[in-house]
Amino acid sequence: MKSPFATVSGKMGLAAGVMISLILLCATAYDGWRTAQKVNADVMGTATDKARAAASEVSEQIVEARAAASGLSGMLSGYLKTGSARTSDIVTMLEAVPNQYKSLFSSWMAGLPDGSTDALITGTDGRNEAGVFTPYWTKQDGGGLLFQTFPIMPDHARSDLVFRARHAGQAGHHRTLSDDGRLSGDLGGGADPA
Repeated sequence: MKSPFATVSGKMGLAAGVMISLILLCATAYDGWRTAQKVNADVMGTATDKARAAASEVSEQIVEARAAASGLSGMLSGYLKTGSARTSDIVTMLEAVPNQYKSLFSSWMAGLPDGSTDALITGTDGRNEAGVFTPYWTKQDGGGLLFQTFPIMPDHARSDLVFRARHAGQAGHHRTLSDDGRLSGDLGGGADPA
């Protein structure tokens, strides 16, 4: 039997088959490449949109924390300047912060361990075992708030509070330092973001 490729029609059939196969192969490869490009663009677009949304949400929480800290700082500073500030009132002011803002976990204030805070506030509420005013409200896992005080170690407290006050803008807390480096104004009150 004679080979089908020995005739002109056999060779033309083979050439046509090879050309059709080549065209189909190229078209499939091109469509695959184009689909990969589209999927890549869609994935990058979705990722960018999600990243933008996440960044916006975090930004809102930071702005909320800074606004709460600024408001609390101003409120406490003004109240302390009245000359009749009571610890019970300040504890109540601090309690309102985590209740009002869902993204804030706690609010607190720390008096100075040397007792100089006592010239500005009177009362026994919110004082730790050493008598230093250190009220701390924090959200509980099951809901509601937990009130507690915290100890201040006199050897470390001054440098730690001054460090926090000087780096207040980085953490969303607002405190003021007097010219001699002593804490004044809200004496370290602030709101901690969750």
